[in-house]
This record gives sequence, structure tokens and C-alpha cells, in this order.
Amino acid sequence: MHYTTVLAVAAPLASIALCVCAGVKDGAAHSLFLAAATFFSGVVMWLRSRYIAALYLNELQARRQHFTDSLRRRFGDGGAAAAVREASAQRDDARAAEAYAAPSPLSRPPRTVARVSPVLPAFLACCLFLISILSTISAALHAILYVRSLETEQP
Repeated sequence: MHYTTVLAVAAPLASIALCVCAGVKDGAAHSLFLAAATFFSGVVMWLRSRYIAALYLNELQARRQHFTDSLRRRFGDGGAAAAVREASAQRDDARAAEAYAAPSPLSRPPRTVARVSPVLPAFLACCLFLISILSTISAALHAILYVRSLETEQP
């Protein structure tokens, strides 16, 4: 499990443990702490899913570019254009300079880094946002019940 996923799962559990250790008896406060922790976890997982999706799209674009360049080299009409693109990529990005430092005649496609789908972190983020909303509703209901209990105690 990735460390950001561990952080996202551990934050609500830490919130519950802190409420128990601190002796928080109020249901509204407990629910609000849980809502804040799950919202934070949801944001962390959403950012992770966006990062993975950006990696995936960058690799997809690099693979497409590699495929078109290999076709141009194979059929001989665009070898100069591919060489110009490779030279500009070397200037733009340090990692690209490393990758294209010693190009072979039959170069391999770019290495796939994003082996994880962005769907699962996005789904987990949506679930955490839903738990956050439900915890906020629970806190509001606890507050309403507390106010009603005060009204019934008044003579």
C-alpha cells in the first residue's frame, strides 16, 4: 500500500483515537473531528488520483509520439523531424536528455511508470467525502438533539 493511502486511511482512525484519549463525550464534536479527518483524507486521495492520471496521460502521449516517430523513421520521410523533436526534448527536460542521450536505431518505447489505475484512489476519495458529509450531518443532528433536550429540561 502506498504511503499516501496509509495516511488517508490512518487520519480518520487517528481522529477517533484522539477523541477517545481526550475524553470527548460530545457526539457533535466527535462527529466534526471525524468529518474533518475524512475530508482531509479525501483530499489526499483525490490529489493522488490526479497525480496518477497525469502520469498516465504523459506516458500515453510519449508512447504516441514514439510510435509516430518510429513510423516516420521506418518509412524514411520524417527522420529529420523526429531528430529535431528529440533535440528539443533534450533541451526542455533533464529526464528526456537522459533518455535520449544514446538513442539506438531501434529504440524502445518509453517506460511505463503509472502501473496503478487512478480509478481506485478517486473512488476512495469519493467514499471519504461521503463519510465526511455523513459525519457533518450526524454532528448537526447531535446538536439539534442536544438543544431539544435542553428545552425539555426547562420548567
